[in-house]
Amino acid sequence: MRVYGYYYAIMQVTIKWNILSLGEWSSYFSNIRRSNLLQDYSYAKAVAPLYGQRPKWGLIQIDGKPAGLCQVMEASVLWGAVHAVMLDRGPLWFDGYGDQDHILAFAAEMQRLYPRRLGRKRRFLPECAGSDVFTQAMSEAGWARQGDDLYKTLWIDVTQDQEALRAALRKSWRQSLVKAEKSAMSISWDVTPELVGLNLKRYEMDKIDKGYSGPDVKVLRSLCSVYAAEKKILLATAFLDKKPIAGILILCHGSSATYQMGWSDQKGRHVCAHHRLLWEATLKLKATGFSDFDLGGINDTDAKTVKTFKSGMGAQAAQLAGMYG
Repeated sequence: MRVYGYYYAIMQVTIKWNILSLGEWSSYFSNIRRSNLLQDYSYAKAVAPLYGQRPKWGLIQIDGKPAGLCQVMEASVLWGAVHAVMLDRGPLWFDGYGDQDHILAFAAEMQRLYPRRLGRKRRFLPECAGSDVFTQAMSEAGWARQGDDLYKTLWIDVTQDQEALRAALRKSWRQSLVKAEKSAMSISWDVTPELVGLNLKRYEMDKIDKGYSGPDVKVLRSLCSVYAAEKKILLATAFLDKKPIAGILILCHGSSATYQMGWSDQKGRHVCAHHRLLWEATLKLKATGFSDFDLGGINDTDAKTVKTFKSGMGAQAAQLAGMYG
């Protein structure tokens, strides 16, 4: 489809569906900085069956050249009369692509492939920053803004040396880390069914007790199963006097990783266990060659303390353009 981009640049955008082998997809994906969890092949493998969704993997071409990737989820009933299409935190772009022209041209092609109609629900969360001008341009490309909420996350560049990473910590965060390092707590990095089950149970209890939103345990269990089998998981459990006091779950995808879940009891909070778990996880990611660490979504409503805690690691904030349908 030939479209006019934001700055009147004309480009030919096509999406080639399901033409890449898993190895080819993974090779492309691994070379993208800040690749996110929701666009990872393994994520679709774990989550799509739970919701009756069908994943599709697209190679985006601009003027005939590979430009990016997108992982789309679809679901339908009544022979397609009722249909849903979802693209969360995509597309992801190769070097030299991903400016506003490219994003809008891609959006126009998705509009052509999945036009708004009775019985179809569309959800598109572009992995890019937004503005009023961008929202207007998206509208002209066939996509209407849905709601006022903006997805926000925090990224750590783990290619920095350890001294720079530590210096970037907020003073109070660094003091808490020192307290945790001086404590008698021990850390297990084992990924066993018993420790997975323990951490998911304690996370569910913690979420209920503190009243915050977070991933459903059913989803986390499936993610743990898939990512553990593919050796793309970090599970850290902190112990004090041989009793578990805190835990975190990190999922790895391409050259990036995402902090997916964490919990801490009263003793864990007293010794600042979470500070040490996340710090040591950051160093492990660095040591094994990862580039970027996504600390996960933040907001100012039900998880203000989570935002404050994550921000203390000196991460760079990223705010996306919002949801479109």
